[in-house]
Amino acid sequence: MKIVLLVLLSLLSLNTFSQGVQVYEARPAGAKSDAKPASDDDDFEALERELEEQNKKLGTADTLLNVAKDKPEDKEAEAEDVLAQNQELFELQAALNEGKSPMDIIKDPVLRKKLIKAYEINPMSQMPKEALREMLVEQIQGGPLGTLTKQFPFVLNFLVNFMHHPTALGQSVKILDRPDDLRTCGFVSIVLMVLIYFIRRGFLKDDPPIGKVIGVKLFSSLIFLSLSFGFLYFTFLDELDPLIEVIKQSI
Repeated sequence: MKIVLLVLLSLLSLNTFSQGVQVYEARPAGAKSDAKPASDDDDFEALERELEEQNKKLGTADTLLNVAKDKPEDKEAEAEDVLAQNQELFELQAALNEGKSPMDIIKDPVLRKKLIKAYEINPMSQMPKEALREMLVEQIQGGPLGTLTKQFPFVLNFLVNFMHHPTALGQSVKILDRPDDLRTCGFVSIVLMVLIYFIRRGFLKDDPPIGKVIGVKLFSSLIFLSLSFGFLYFTFLDELDPLIEVIKQSI
């Protein structure tokens, strides 16, 4: 940056010097000039104009200098944010190396907050999506999840988009940091299950035909899932919005 500033100032100096040089036309000795001698007023006005132009240029240069000063500060702030985020990831990795499972991290309030902090902006979102897909396929191949993704490509697309989304992963973890609301959702689900049970008993009396049994069970299950997920979604609206966006991208 200092080199750029030196070059800029050098160019300004050369420009000033070139404006101060006057070009004279060679004339034979004894020749008379038709031009009128410049008066002191003309010289003073020319000097004022020159100074005004130089002030404008120096003002532009000063603006450039101020911009140049701001950029390193912004980069330093970004670097500090990334470093702080990486520190959280390092501590989580250390916990895993000590033998803790991902479920242990989620259950531990301190580690759970570190997990939320680490994934406020998902570090994996900076990776190319294809590289992330290859890494994920390599990790899950040979297991039940690998078999599932081969049969249903939608699942693999969902996992890749979910891991690549800048906020979906971190927002989903925040749900676990609201245990009271989670218990409320669980209680509502239990109440709905009891209601669905009595609804089925009411519609399936006296040995009904198999078609009616299948229809009632499917319809009641659809009602249960819709009400349960609807209550969960509106309870955790901010946390689940990025996840809904990922699902739409994966379909």
